[in-house]
Amino acid sequence: MRSRPWTMIHLAAVLVPLVWIFAPLLFHNQFYLSEDLETLLVQYPLHHLLGVSLDGGQLPLWTPLVSGGYPAMAEGEMGAMYPLNLLLFRHFDPFLAYQVLLLLAPLLSLVTGYAYLSYRGHSVPAALLGAMSFALGGFALGHLRFLNQVQAMSMLPLCLLFVERFLDRRRLMDAALAASCWAVAVLAGSYTVAWMTGAGLVIVVLVRCLERPDPSRLIGVSLRWPRRRFHQVLQAMAFVPGAALLTAFLAAPQIMQTWDFLPITTLAGGVSGKDVATTSVGIGALVHFVLPWYHGIPARGTYRLDDLYWETLGYGGILPLALALVSVVRLRHRGHRLAVPWALVCVGMVLALGVHSPLFGWARAVLPGFAWLGVPGRFLLLVQLGLAMLAASGLDLVAQWLAERGERGAWVAGVGSFAIIVGTALDLGYHGSSLLRWMDKEALFQKLPSTAAVPGLGPFRLLSLLDDVSRLQDHRHTVAGTEPLELELRALTWPEYSLLHEMSTASTSLPLAVAHYRLLEKRLLAALPRREDGSLEVTGAALNLLYFLGVRVVSSAVPLESGQIVFLGEVPVPGLSKPIWLYGVPDPYPRAYLARKVKRCGPEVAVRRLEDGRFGMGWDPCGEGEAGEGDEPESSRSVAGFPLLTGRGLTFLDYTVNLLNPGYLVVRETYAPGWISLVDDVEVETMRVDLVYRAVPVPAGRHAVRMEYRPRGLSWGLAANLVGLLFVAFSVFASRSGVTLKRSRIDPSVLEDGAEDEDAWFR
Repeated sequence: MRSRPWTMIHLAAVLVPLVWIFAPLLFHNQFYLSEDLETLLVQYPLHHLLGVSLDGGQLPLWTPLVSGGYPAMAEGEMGAMYPLNLLLFRHFDPFLAYQVLLLLAPLLSLVTGYAYLSYRGHSVPAALLGAMSFALGGFALGHLRFLNQVQAMSMLPLCLLFVERFLDRRRLMDAALAASCWAVAVLAGSYTVAWMTGAGLVIVVLVRCLERPDPSRLIGVSLRWPRRRFHQVLQAMAFVPGAALLTAFLAAPQIMQTWDFLPITTLAGGVSGKDVATTSVGIGALVHFVLPWYHGIPARGTYRLDDLYWETLGYGGILPLALALVSVVRLRHRGHRLAVPWALVCVGMVLALGVHSPLFGWARAVLPGFAWLGVPGRFLLLVQLGLAMLAASGLDLVAQWLAERGERGAWVAGVGSFAIIVGTALDLGYHGSSLLRWMDKEALFQKLPSTAAVPGLGPFRLLSLLDDVSRLQDHRHTVAGTEPLELELRALTWPEYSLLHEMSTASTSLPLAVAHYRLLEKRLLAALPRREDGSLEVTGAALNLLYFLGVRVVSSAVPLESGQIVFLGEVPVPGLSKPIWLYGVPDPYPRAYLARKVKRCGPEVAVRRLEDGRFGMGWDPCGEGEAGEGDEPESSRSVAGFPLLTGRGLTFLDYTVNLLNPGYLVVRETYAPGWISLVDDVEVETMRVDLVYRAVPVPAGRHAVRMEYRPRGLSWGLAANLVGLLFVAFSVFASRSGVTLKRSRIDPSVLEDGAEDEDAWFR
């Protein structure tokens, strides 16, 4: 039953769950609203910013709309250089592009999964079954809230396909294409999935070497033969680091910007052990491989565990799991090449257990880059791919066993394979449709209440004081629950983000948060004590920090009590059981001012000064470094002069400064590596002052000052990317010209019965 019409019927059955799951998007243009509001409040705003920037003919290197200024592209989550993102957001409306990408991400995983399993020699039904289990399983749909992660995971099967082709054929082109797929996973903006792609590559290479008849052979080069030239051995041993190096070159525009920004973020020293513990897969969550809703359905507010459920879902269907177990009986038959999928399952499961696994601590201490992987549960990606491969092997084994029973057995095998695919399609379709929650676009984006009560309110920053939003939608919890308050990104929930140019957000909920912002926000929370009636009291220290951060609007899940802020109104937010309160904050401080000098003081001294209101005009700002004797900042009221903003864009600020005496121009926008300052076209030092803001030394007189964001990582990264692309082009040309790496011969006596050539061992 391998005729073309029969293949098309199998393919149609595989597409059924995809249409079922995404029917609200396809037929009603509804928006996927995750329980934690991640898609509404983080993912879509970032991608909307990407679309707006590309429409203006530039990359979103910097946005003044988040945290008083933020290197959006360096953060990486928007996937600014991911090929599909560049194509769709450049030519289509951001909302439409985002919706299309939500659908394309699992579809691409389906295609790449099928291609990989087909290359490994599986039949069409088996390859379709495995691809469907991988692309529409719990990991993919659970992480659809993080679009960049699902985009990156689609590259994993394709990368492993080219790795195995390289091992089989020794063509340089295949090695270069494997590195290219790995680089695309990095450019998608998910370093976690990109790291796992590299782990999968290493697993495949090691297992394929060990499963050869002579363990001393490494990627086709035998150490038994002294006449083998030494450089061939080195060439083979250098495959993994060579692929990693080429990947780094190809993805350098993204990697180098992130690397420059990383030292001033909360992840500079890696992920804390506490964060790792909360995202490890608990033993109780393993039941989700068989019964995904055993602990409740999150979309309906019935989930009972305290973990992040989407980090524990490894469900790929009951029938594929059963077939994966069937393949165990053939584990000893090396011709079926089950070592690779079993290695993926075992390694992935050990690492996904996180703190519950004795090997996880060793991995964090030894493996490069592992300390920055803060979500161990995402190693379930390797587990899901391995189980999908085993399911395909199990279906082929069952079909082969039936076909050996005669013509009737072959007919039963064909019909049975189709029935298994249909059953799995219905299973995954129901699972996925109950996992995702959709809402009408008009119901999501609401208009902001009038801000006329706040005099002079122009561009402003929004501060959010919302509790754990993932639990607020559950009516069993109160809005003023016991969860600790967090400052989270609550970018616009109003129509079409049309006010995006008018609003920015003081927040640290992005993965790469500026470390000093986190320190300030912790102190701000401590200055908001809860009163007996459940409201929050805005103390003088809190109000001063609001002034310092430039916050003009506060959204809160509970009322705020202060005579200095103005109540603006209530806003109902989808997913929350109660509306949020909006408050306006007067801002008596200008965005830029002049100071006489910059003095050194440590972070703790700087925070105390900010809480006391000793900042802004009339005060010397705190510079970097610990204070020495006499370095405590003093009043600078004697400064004579004024700054005038003459122009601004997303990546630059222009000022005209008049000073009677030498001094400093202080701009209340975020400092980050990559900002350069020019005074009359001469570059000067850009200083970090008051923990998070920028300052420029200016001599006496009238001067033109320009601050411009020029991340050095972008220019160097583009140059490295060009070198990588030239190497890929060379490898393709060389391989097309018939150039291959020299291969060693395998002794036919050690091959299985029926193997006719040296490649039969690997197929």
